[in-house]
Amino acid sequence: MSRFEEKELFKSYMEDYNTATLPNKKFYDLEAWERETAATGGGGGGGGGGGGGGGERMVFNDEAERKKELLAERQREHAERLRAAYEELQTTDKAQAMREQELMRAKMALAYRTGDQKEAARLAERLKPDEPK
Repeated sequence: MSRFEEKELFKSYMEDYNTATLPNKKFYDLEAWERETAATGGGGGGGGGGGGGGGERMVFNDEAERKKELLAERQREHAERLRAAYEELQTTDKAQAMREQELMRAKMALAYRTGDQKEAARLAERLKPDEPK
């Protein structure tokens, strides 16, 4: 792999990491993911004492399991909302509009500092939010 390709792949990874759009939770905290995997899937043989337990549960803690399920559902929904918002920013002109708005705020601050009240008032009027209908 060439150095250029390596740099491009790293840029892609960093963008996914910074925008929280990595394909799996294990990329964010590998140790926590391994603990969770061991606790749910791979750690079935350590609790019973009678070797042929199979799928039968020895401890019934429905509330804790329900809390875990709800937490996982909330995290999944949150990740889905973030992904949808990120895709919306990429496919619409919203990101460009946000950058332009930030630039106008900087111009307005500069106008206030230089004493150009007319320009500052014009920019402030333009930056006002629209009236709800």
